[in-house]
Amino acid sequence: MNFRYFEGMNFGLLSFRIGVFLLPTTFSISAVFLLISSAIGVKKKESNYFRDIWNLPLFIVSIFMIIGSINSRFFHTSFTSYEKWDPNLSLIDLANWIPHFFIFWSLGIYVSSTKLRKESSFLLLAGSVPILISGFCQLLTNFHGPFEIFNGLITWFQRPLKDNQGISAIFSNANYLGCWLTIIWPFSLAFFIREKNKNYKKIISLILIILIGFSIALTKSRSSWGSLILSVPLLLGWGSLLWLIPFILIISIILIFTIMPINEGFNSLLQSLVSNGSWDEYSRELRLKIWLYALNLISTSPFLGFSAGLFPILYLYNYNNWVSHTHNIFLEIAFNYGIITSIILILFFISILYKSQKIIEQNNITSSTNKTNIYNRAWWVSSFLILFSQLVDIQYYEGRISVVLWILFAGLRSIISEKEQTNS
Repeated sequence: MNFRYFEGMNFGLLSFRIGVFLLPTTFSISAVFLLISSAIGVKKKESNYFRDIWNLPLFIVSIFMIIGSINSRFFHTSFTSYEKWDPNLSLIDLANWIPHFFIFWSLGIYVSSTKLRKESSFLLLAGSVPILISGFCQLLTNFHGPFEIFNGLITWFQRPLKDNQGISAIFSNANYLGCWLTIIWPFSLAFFIREKNKNYKKIISLILIILIGFSIALTKSRSSWGSLILSVPLLLGWGSLLWLIPFILIISIILIFTIMPINEGFNSLLQSLVSNGSWDEYSRELRLKIWLYALNLISTSPFLGFSAGLFPILYLYNYNNWVSHTHNIFLEIAFNYGIITSIILILFFISILYKSQKIIEQNNITSSTNKTNIYNRAWWVSSFLILFSQLVDIQYYEGRISVVLWILFAGLRSIISEKEQTNS
């Protein structure tokens, strides 16, 4: 990679930084800046799209997705009898994937070094401060929305909280907020660890750690709680688990007594602590039932899948209960586009995580790089956590989360590319 493009502040990098900073709060405006930087990034790319081996699986997946969508839209006539299903969703859903495959390549130039990744993670943190403020305002004040500008182009939901609901801040759902906070949490830890001699930065970093951690707890999103706990040993090493043992014991005891039929009032109280108002969904309907039903459907159309937006309709007709999706990103892809597409993407993500992690760990024991390698470790942990959270829920359809996922993996791909260039 030739870094002469980053000598000084060129417009592409400036546009990317503005887009990243605005991403948490004003997605529509952020998207404009990211598209501009994407177009400039393509122009500055030194290699052809098809010469990048990491683009090959995404190109193959794109072909399968397009074929599957066309098949669902024009040839799956057996499902047109479901009044609530819109066949056009099979084509519309492509926008959740193919453009992101492209920005994975085009925006990679802006996160192609440790310095650039550190700056991007700082911008994500700084841009998320209004979200933290929004969450506490939602909890403690009557400052409620939704608030819209530009005819709904930018919407902050800021809904009033009902009984047992976790905070959601400007997001439409508490799980979305929880996922976003777990994305930025490793970065706050990394900045706190590295800022050793600058007291005011250390204090600011500590405040962010406390606010983010407390906000994650207030979302009442159990997948986010799990990610919060998992992030510490992933970033700091498994020895750091000793500090989490009291917290883990308390949570485990609460969960055990929540499930055990001791007293109806006592159980209800504990369930309100660990629930976001949907305990019945988690204890009876549950992920397992949804996953088994999804697997059963996938087995009947394994190669091209069914169609985006169809799973909730089929589930409703069979169980008289509404679920938004399969609650697992890879089952969702397999249902919508087929098993082959899902397997390719699984291998794609696992390969990037595995190869980049090996490089980061190797650099961590090298004296010349371990001082700044904490930012690469935080970048990897954030990438892992966002993918991990998609295994039990799907926040990917929130535009901010899908965009940041592909930016994070573009950064991991750059870590791999840096090592390959060094070796060559």
